[in-house]
Amino acid sequence: MMKGIRVDPAAAPPGRRPACSGADLDRETQLYGLATVRGIVTHTGIAGLTLGGGIGWLIRKHGATVDNLRSVDLVTAEGEVLTASEDENPDLLWGVRGGGGNFGIVTSFEYRLLPSDRGRPRGRAAVAWARDFFSAMQPHAGGRVYVTRTISRASKRSRS
Repeated sequence: MMKGIRVDPAAAPPGRRPACSGADLDRETQLYGLATVRGIVTHTGIAGLTLGGGIGWLIRKHGATVDNLRSVDLVTAEGEVLTASEDENPDLLWGVRGGGGNFGIVTSFEYRLLPSDRGRPRGRAAVAWARDFFSAMQPHAGGRVYVTRTISRASKRSRS
């Protein structure tokens, strides 16, 4: 009951439950051509990732996962259910962004969505640059290029 994703690109950002993983986020947001800042490892849960800061592939351009957190629903130690956002309990949102799960149990996250930039043309150019760079290196030096990709549910179906 703690796992679910709602994406409404025409209205609000997606609501996500804490049991979802980065792969769950990617799969659902990519169906709409959208993305959000999340971690590098797809099986990481979004609750720990977000409340711990969230270092991911998009950090240079868009900040950490927690920087893209728009609101949370949480249950306090007193049992009160609160929403923390820029408009409602903004001090609590500020605290959650810097203090992790110390303010209550987060039951829902809302993130800023970004247009999905799959970067294929730039990716090919980067790999070609690396190939040329490595071939010009001294024989005793070396390097590696890692290329990763998340496969959405739709692309898995089309490959079977």
